[in-house]
Amino acid sequence: MLSRILVSLGITIAISAALALALALMGYSFLKMFLLIFVLHFIAFGVLNYFTGVMTSIKMRRIQTEQLKLLSFQTAEVVCAACKESAIVSITLGEEESFECEKCGAKNNVVITAEAVLQTNPVSNLDPDLLLKDKIKLDVQQ
Repeated sequence: MLSRILVSLGITIAISAALALALALMGYSFLKMFLLIFVLHFIAFGVLNYFTGVMTSIKMRRIQTEQLKLLSFQTAEVVCAACKESAIVSITLGEEESFECEKCGAKNNVVITAEAVLQTNPVSNLDPDLLLKDKIKLDVQQ
């Protein structure tokens, strides 16, 4: 990290010195031109980094907005209320959805409901030794 900073500072000093030398050959003061170019270098790159950051932020917001739009689109398999034919319908959350049955032509509305279920532990997470110990404890207590 420190070596990268020193290399960058060395390049900045070399460029500032070269430009100051070129201007000194035209009759300007070397030291004044060196300091001016050195300071302008940091100001210019600070402004450049600022606008680059702003543009990156704008692009990231656009990407996040597109991702949120894509996440709002879902598909569901639904059954026609008239003929009980199965159909796959695209659903946009937050909007009223309907579809026309391809078999009978009936117009159907899609109703999304919420349902609560109990949490379960996957079988792969169960430790047979602990289950056996618990079973033995229960048998002993009875």
